[in-house]
Amino acid sequence: MSSTKTNLRYILTIDPGTKNLGWAIFKLVTKNKARLIESGFIKVPTKEKDWIKRIDLICMELLNIYWRYHLHDALLMIELPENFGSHKGMAASSSGSVGKLMACVFQIKGVISREFPHFEVSLIPVRMWKGNLPKERTEYRIQKYWGRGGETSDESDAIGIGDWFIRRKLKYKPISCKE
Repeated sequence: MSSTKTNLRYILTIDPGTKNLGWAIFKLVTKNKARLIESGFIKVPTKEKDWIKRIDLICMELLNIYWRYHLHDALLMIELPENFGSHKGMAASSSGSVGKLMACVFQIKGVISREFPHFEVSLIPVRMWKGNLPKERTEYRIQKYWGRGGETSDESDAIGIGDWFIRRKLKYKPISCKE
């Protein structure tokens, strides 16, 4: 990951989904500080039953986020789904949910890479950024370090991915929304 390049100013993190998708935008403010600029979630209308069309709608909304926030130089980090071997993970695998999530991840990667070829796109396995950390712990960390939580668990996970990368990998200090 060459994400420490000097001209990198923004990081967009994504917790993918075929019905809901969480996102967060971080700005690298100084040489060692970062701020959570905005976060949210994309909810696809429930009337759309075709999961492939839902992914297309999600990609369109993501492009709107890029243009709305003028993310000219950004690192895109997308959570890469994995099977954990848990009861929930096995159920997701046998239902085809993990395959649909993978399709979503690679559709997003393809659309962003085509529209913004100079962006770096990194796929981050769940085990790398989160492991077996409970949702409550992720919520606690993002509240503590960034001054706010997510409205949905998808949004919280997107903030959590950024928190992991900025604090653990880049060794940057968070500037809380309260500051």
